[in-house]
Amino acid sequence: MRILRISSDLYPYVVGGIGLHNHLLSEAQAKNGHDITIYTCIPEDSEVNLLNVPYNIVNFGRKFQLFGNTFCLNMFWKLFRNRYQYDVIDAHSHLFISTNIAAVVRRLGSSPLIITNHGLRSQAVPAWFQEIYLKTVGRFTFNSADKIITFTEREKEDMVSIGVKPEKIVIIPNGVDTEVFYPVEKDAANPFTVIWVGRLSAGKGLKYAILGFEMFLQTVPSALMYIVGDGPYLESAQAYVNGKGLDASIIFTGRVDNEEMLSYYACSSVYLMTSMSEGMPRTLLEAMACGLPVVCTDIPQLLPIIEAGGIVIQRKDVEGVVVALERLYGDGGLSEGFGLSGRKKIEDGYSLSAMNAETERVYEELMAQD
Repeated sequence: MRILRISSDLYPYVVGGIGLHNHLLSEAQAKNGHDITIYTCIPEDSEVNLLNVPYNIVNFGRKFQLFGNTFCLNMFWKLFRNRYQYDVIDAHSHLFISTNIAAVVRRLGSSPLIITNHGLRSQAVPAWFQEIYLKTVGRFTFNSADKIITFTEREKEDMVSIGVKPEKIVIIPNGVDTEVFYPVEKDAANPFTVIWVGRLSAGKGLKYAILGFEMFLQTVPSALMYIVGDGPYLESAQAYVNGKGLDASIIFTGRVDNEEMLSYYACSSVYLMTSMSEGMPRTLLEAMACGLPVVCTDIPQLLPIIEAGGIVIQRKDVEGVVVALERLYGDGGLSEGFGLSGRKKIEDGYSLSAMNAETERVYEELMAQD
């Protein structure tokens, strides 16, 4: 198949779930013999070296952004000219202008369009604006697609509630490579270590993680916490930690390439996620694939996954963070049990190979219909 993938973000030039998802999916499909081209927006000042990847990259640059969304109107003309050169067009996230452009081109006539939903709402945009957007531009974008891939039944219900046609929606769970992320035997001499991974922004609830861990240190002074990632809250978070004299216990790693994440999971005892909202976070799946027990906020579509491998807490609940960490620290058998059942959960339903096989099946069905 000739597949055109449209992704405003692409790993490793932008570190984040959508960009990494598209990089890994493109690699897997190229290995299966498909011809993959990605339209993307790589920052001109990126210091990341070009990867030796088995797919083609067409870069439209990043001249202007608003709320992290690139205005890539120069993509429209190239996509319009090439709209029949591919067997399928696979666009990611209705929140990106690049996907809105793909929707307009499909309305004008093109090869079949698939849109993958990576979370219905953005953490970077005011809630009132999002609700207007979803019921206008968002609904138009989704309903322009021939098929829509979403990760959970809950997200499908949310899309239907804003007027997306249910017959267009296919549920394919997000997946990680279980051969790359796997349990590693822990060194008993290592301290109890909490790992938090994500963009350092308000929507990720970082302050509740830090405040909760700060209180947990009163019980376990030897504990460590890794905060992996960067973002707009990095400097203020570091200033708070340094001001409290906690810099020996709370370690900011900055950006970490996905290939290095296994080493961080391997030396960690618990994965902590304090987000206000999420789609299907890849780091949660990676941590569970590595056999880590998880402590995670009560995001509805994630509950069936989290409950198999850890403890659910309420959002913005500092005390909940403390109680969950103390419980896992004090009960090694509980932690081990969560780790084993979490790993099995990922193997059974959230592997990269299974996700890719189901995605390719959707492509083949659309090609047959077209």
